[in-house]
Amino acid sequence: MGGTPKLCRRFAYRAGISPVGNNVFSTYCFEGGLLDSIGKPGYHADYGSYKKFNGKQVARRVREYIEPGTELEASIEELDVLRNTDGNSVRHCEAFSTTADRPDE
Repeated sequence: MGGTPKLCRRFAYRAGISPVGNNVFSTYCFEGGLLDSIGKPGYHADYGSYKKFNGKQVARRVREYIEPGTELEASIEELDVLRNTDGNSVRHCEAFSTTADRPDE
C-alpha cells in the first residue's frame, strides 16, 4: 500500500478435548486501514489492488493459498452497479459471472 504501516492481530483459541487440547492461531492484517491478509488453519488469503467503488474501497485482487505450490488468484477487471430491468440499482448482489479459462494468458 505504499509506505503505510501494516498492523496484524493474532488470535488464539482452543481446539480439541481435554486432555488433548491445543492452541489454534488466526492472523488478520490491515495496511492503510484496508484488509491485507487473513491467515488461519486451512486458509490463507491476500487482498490487494484496492480501488474505489460506490464510495468504498474494494479489493480487486484476491489470492488464496490452497496448498504448498498451489495458489488461486481472482482479479476483478470490471465492477459496476447491478441494475434491474427498470434501470434502478439492486440493493443486494443476485448473481455474478466469471471468465473461467483464458487460453491467451
